Amino acid sequence: MYTVDRLKKKFQLEHVRANAGAFPEFQINSFELQDCIKAGERSGHGCIFKGHQPPSRHNLIILETFFEKMVLNVRDPRQALLSWINNVEHMRDDVYSRLMGIPHEYFDWSWETKLDWQIDNYFQLQIDWLDQWWKCLLEKKTKFEIILTRFEDLKQNAALHFKRICDAYNLPQMLPEDMPTPKQGESNYRSGSINEWRQVFSETQKGKLQKKIPSSLASFYDWSHS
Repeated sequence: MYTVDRLKKKFQLEHVRANAGAFPEFQINSFELQDCIKAGERSGHGCIFKGHQPPSRHNLIILETFFEKMVLNVRDPRQALLSWINNVEHMRDDVYSRLMGIPHEYFDWSWETKLDWQIDNYFQLQIDWLDQWWKCLLEKKTKFEIILTRFEDLKQNAALHFKRICDAYNLPQMLPEDMPTPKQGESNYRSGSINEWRQVFSETQKGKLQKKIPSSLASFYDWSHS
């Protein structure tokens, strides 16, 4: 979200979340996307579109119809899982929690029990999503270019992270003032850590997570497998 917010503000881009459904089966709403593209054309600044869509046939057809390239931004799924668990805390009685199959009694469970449930029921969805995009990249299934970026690289060198994106789209470079350190609570920013999961999950839970991540997948995305 931080990357999108910074680019949107810097280049005055129109922004849309043209999503339908729930993770990991999001589908792009082509009508909302077209409206955003047209608004960007009218303003003369362009538009930016973000989502958590898998590389399904539906989504790839829409992406290749409207775009010549896209940024695929990924994050270590163990840290992403922790962020998701914290987001779920705000979803009591929310329709999205029902779409995700979260039991109503979940919100009354202990923190440890919630972690266990998410590891057993949600984490594999993340791995499958990452695996689908990995195969899409390896097999070169798309007619558009995919620029792979990682949240970890943003944390380690924000200037280089944005330079790769700006270079890909022939945009002026971001200045230091365009990349301020986010404050907690802004743009879904909680802690911005890349390794908080190591302190939060128990040794047993970390072992379960490790078993679910294929070593080949961890190697491709350059994440520690331990």
